[in-house]
Amino acid sequence: MKIAPAFNLFLFTLFLGTILTTNGCVRVHVHVDVLEDSNLQCSSCPTTSHEPPRQEPDLGPEKKISLKIKKHELVELTEDEALGILEQATKVAKTDGQCNLQLVRDGEGEIENFTWLQDGEKVGVVSSDFDFAIITHLPGVKVVKDVQWCDRPGPWIGCAELPGDALAVEMLREKEGEQKPFYQTLGVLWLHEYGHNKGNYHRLNSTAVMHPQIFSEHSALTSTECGNFKLP
Repeated sequence: MKIAPAFNLFLFTLFLGTILTTNGCVRVHVHVDVLEDSNLQCSSCPTTSHEPPRQEPDLGPEKKISLKIKKHELVELTEDEALGILEQATKVAKTDGQCNLQLVRDGEGEIENFTWLQDGEKVGVVSSDFDFAIITHLPGVKVVKDVQWCDRPGPWIGCAELPGDALAVEMLREKEGEQKPFYQTLGVLWLHEYGHNKGNYHRLNSTAVMHPQIFSEHSALTSTECGNFKLP
């Protein structure tokens, strides 16, 4: 049985606005000046208008999650940068003691390259189901130049099997004038996408790691989401 990838995540531009969510899929409607709209609703999925109660800290044993990481040969990603992203993902998961996870790299040394041909060229862009299937036939994190397809056209910044064991993410860098290091946002992104692998769906609470919009400030996980991360 084919595992359907999660429709996932996009990087905002001036003209990308309201998001309607249906169990892991993000539909984008193009119009102007709606980025401040906090009333994200849809008729086909349950939403909440308030944050869930603060959960008790996860005092169970730490769960170590080892992820294989590969990058497209046109992407720049050092071992130190990859470790920094995983460290940030761990920090996010452990915010206020909510989920005792540690994300680590499976392997050491330089990040292994991979590539695939698109019309005879190595472009590093996920633009079809075929591209996604090629780069996710082996488990782990695949870092690419761009994610333009996740079961439907994007733009996105990540795509993951739901459930499954493989995910594709863009390599984001700070834009000129930005103060926050790129790994803060990527830590949330990698944790979010791996959450899809473990069966977590999108959630509309404003600080949720599994919110369809990715911001470096997102850190909230429910006890159910944490439990899914700890599944074998």
